[in-house]
Amino acid sequence: MDGISSRSTKKRKMDMISGRTTKKRKLDRISALPDSVLRHILSFLPTKTAVSTSFLSRRWRYLWQHLRDFDFDLDLEQNPEEYDEEEAFMFFAEFTSEVLARRRNRDTRTFRLSCSYNTDEDSYYDRCLNDWMHSVIGPHLQHLHVYLYSDPIPDSTFSDPTPCYGLPTLRTLKVCIIGALRIHKILSGSPVLEELNLSFIVTNVSPKIIVPNSLKRLRIVTDCGRLPSFTPTRARQEVEIEIDTPALEYLSVSFCNNVRGFSVNNLHNVVDAFLNVTVLGYKRVDYLLRLLKALDRAKWLRLASSTMMIMLCAPIFEFPKFSRLLNLQLSIPCFNSSFMINLLYKCPVLKVFKIQNSHWKISTEPINYPSCWTTPTSVPNCLISHWKEIEFEAYEGSKDELAFIAYVLKIGLVWETVTLHLDL
Repeated sequence: MDGISSRSTKKRKMDMISGRTTKKRKLDRISALPDSVLRHILSFLPTKTAVSTSFLSRRWRYLWQHLRDFDFDLDLEQNPEEYDEEEAFMFFAEFTSEVLARRRNRDTRTFRLSCSYNTDEDSYYDRCLNDWMHSVIGPHLQHLHVYLYSDPIPDSTFSDPTPCYGLPTLRTLKVCIIGALRIHKILSGSPVLEELNLSFIVTNVSPKIIVPNSLKRLRIVTDCGRLPSFTPTRARQEVEIEIDTPALEYLSVSFCNNVRGFSVNNLHNVVDAFLNVTVLGYKRVDYLLRLLKALDRAKWLRLASSTMMIMLCAPIFEFPKFSRLLNLQLSIPCFNSSFMINLLYKCPVLKVFKIQNSHWKISTEPINYPSCWTTPTSVPNCLISHWKEIEFEAYEGSKDELAFIAYVLKIGLVWETVTLHLDL
């Protein structure tokens, strides 16, 4: 009987263990999902993380090899003292090349590459970039994001005529590089491109960038202090930019003196715009005026402090009329009530006005608008029927600021929110 009792006890224990195991297996609902769903989940992860899931179980071992979306990132800036840059890049390059070589689906849909490895001359680096780009560029590529911080970038990375750079499905292109920008083949071969984000410093060529007319979103940054601190100090040349985009809805432009030529057409559908234009010496104020006139149908407009400085210091600057503008945000180097009132005359349906005192100056040239308050001879239309919200950051309480705020509060008829952030 004792033997029977012992066997019965063992059987109950085994049943309990088996039940727990079965329960755990039942709880692993993710692994039970179809391969297509699991691959979709992996596509949102950094590629390094997606590949590491192959160690979870046999079920996951080869799933990553069917990915069509890749995200490779080598960031040496976070903890630079912990890395030997050359060795870190070697490991990164080997991993990236191995993943791209072992993928079973060659129709890449998304490719993101961010590499902060900075080198002047490295043939291995050049070969890697060329190999990676050539292996992913193809007719099924929809999103291409490339952030490279070395100088120079290999000439063939973006301009090599082989393979053919016809990208019939490319919808998003984001490029941030140090050095020459040679992407005209990609731009000219992307008939359905909707979003373009370019950040670059031109060092050894003078390219002309012709923006595709299919764009809906455009952001251009040309060396305005936004690129990494290790950018080269060699002589920088100028670039020409041509924008003719009837479908464009969002525009963000930040450029300095390295813009040699600038032409804009067909921006009548732009809804939201940001302008950060730095033109030392104010010799090219026409760039800014041309942009503002082309954006006269925008509903949201943000102007950086450098842009406002140009407008305030220009001998003559006639701010165009914005008949549809609802939201205006200004970062100003100094407050000027006369300029503000003249601005309000040109925005008849303005609802939200945000002002930020930045105290940022790039010139000692005098401001052409008088800083002493003068009561307007007529009331801006927006004050009577539309203007509902004003926000003033770094408000100092000067006589000019106080008189302006007192006037708009007294005259305004539809106020809902008034916010003043004191600069103490």
